[in-house]
Amino acid sequence: MTSLAVALALILTVITAGRGSSAAAATVSFNQGLERVNTTTQTPVGWIHDSYGTNTGAWSLTTAAHGGTVASVVTISSYTSGDRKLLSGQSNGGLAVTAGTSYDLSAWYQTDGTADMAVFRRTASGWTYWTSGPFLAKSQSWTSTTLRTPPVPAGTTGLSFGIVLESVGRLATDDYGFAAVAGTSTTTVSPTTTAPSPTTSSTAPTTSSTSTSTSTSTTGPSTGSGSTLFTDAFSGSDGLLTNEYA
Repeated sequence: MTSLAVALALILTVITAGRGSSAAAATVSFNQGLERVNTTTQTPVGWIHDSYGTNTGAWSLTTAAHGGTVASVVTISSYTSGDRKLLSGQSNGGLAVTAGTSYDLSAWYQTDGTADMAVFRRTASGWTYWTSGPFLAKSQSWTSTTLRTPPVPAGTTGLSFGIVLESVGRLATDDYGFAAVAGTSTTTVSPTTTAPSPTTSSTAPTTSSTSTSTSTSTTGPSTGSGSTLFTDAFSGSDGLLTNEYA
């Protein structure tokens, strides 16, 4: 093969690879494996422990993770109302979104209680509850769940999500995922950096009819991101939602 032919073949390969990668759904890195942990609070970096209502519970970490060496565990020993949950961070504006785009939110979990995935969105008025998936199947083995959101409403500047425990029981979570569903919008909306004021109203959770959720029980390959512990860069005010489903 001549030098010119080799050069043309290499150019064609680069163009083809570029087209293939642009068609894939965009993914976001946000310590989704929970491997980076604030050693003082035992909270994964970039995540927040949140609760509301009347219940008694505790947070811990376990090395019996789905991937890597860390998973988050919440237990509720006494329950009257409300919930406890690990949410992706809110103090930095949340996960950046594109107006009109749907997102696939995923996680691996184990639970013997009542649990579902909840999603919050940030607007100019602050953080508010947006949508939920159906209640998850109870499972003692690591099980995956994925919630596809409705298209993000105009005026949304960030998302925060997590799996909610709302009964007596134990919930372990690990290896979260956040990916845009390709091909729905071109207007990117970036989150601001000012922490919102906490919301105060509360209503019962609902299941969105426009959201879809799937669960698959498997012990699949490790997807953790490592085991190094770091100090939490987001250890200041996290704009917590002190009451749920506003």
